[in-house]
Amino acid sequence: MIASKQFGIEDFLSKKIVEACVYAMPTNPVKFNVDNVRVQKILGGGSHDTQVVHGIVVIRGSETSVRHV
Repeated sequence: MIASKQFGIEDFLSKKIVEACVYAMPTNPVKFNVDNVRVQKILGGGSHDTQVVHGIVVIRGSETSVRHV
């Protein structure tokens, strides 16, 4: 599936996918949920700007007065 979408960078993206899955893997691998790995596209970024992030990526600003927790 990766090869059909991103021809030529399959090796790069597959390493990032494996890294994200390993971070999201629970102690019991049977309980692994693919919904724990998400992709956030950022306008202006290229495929080689890809990073695996622990936590959540929020693109837009806060709609409340809370800025950090």
